[in-house]
Amino acid sequence: MDEQLETLQQIQATAVDSAVRFGPKLLVAVIIIGLGMVAGRWCGKTAERLLDRFNLEPPVK
Repeated sequence: MDEQLETLQQIQATAVDSAVRFGPKLLVAVIIIGLGMVAGRWCGKTAERLLDRFNLEPPVK
């Protein structure tokens, strides 16, 4: 029983250590992906509005 408790404590310590080590990096990566998606949508909408001015056929747009 003591071995199992010790093993669980070791797993918990490893999980906490990994969360502290990689948590901030993961958070920054998620923020960067989110900002990239917002910027991509904005660029796409802007390009679509600019192309609408030229009266192009839909496949060309």
